[in-house]
Amino acid sequence: MKICFVIGVIFTLLFPGCGGKQTRIPVLGDDFECQVRSGGSDSSSAPCGEFSLTPDEARQYLEKATPVTWAELEKDENWSPCYILGVAGQEGKWIEWEIRPNGAGRLVLGNGESLWLKCADCEKLLLKQEE
Repeated sequence: MKICFVIGVIFTLLFPGCGGKQTRIPVLGDDFECQVRSGGSDSSSAPCGEFSLTPDEARQYLEKATPVTWAELEKDENWSPCYILGVAGQEGKWIEWEIRPNGAGRLVLGNGESLWLKCADCEKLLLKQEE
């Protein structure tokens, strides 16, 4: 029974429906809130101090982002070692998220698996310090 549920959730996330662009990540629901926890870098030599997000900006990212494969993100020549970490959810059910300035991100699902994200329309939102 659980395997059918997991397969259904994954199918819904990867194939959100016909005829329209996905505007929300289904696992988060319609009315979710975000909390920013911390920021950091995969590289000790990367200056990431200027990259920051408010909870509202993180929510905007998650509302616009769409699921992608790791292979799609791996091809990105603008990969950034910088990231912001936080949680999103509602009614006490939280999912961890990670957002990077190049528009890449991920959700860490309850089973520990990563749902990779990309937001092609988030450049101004994520790189606001360079405006």
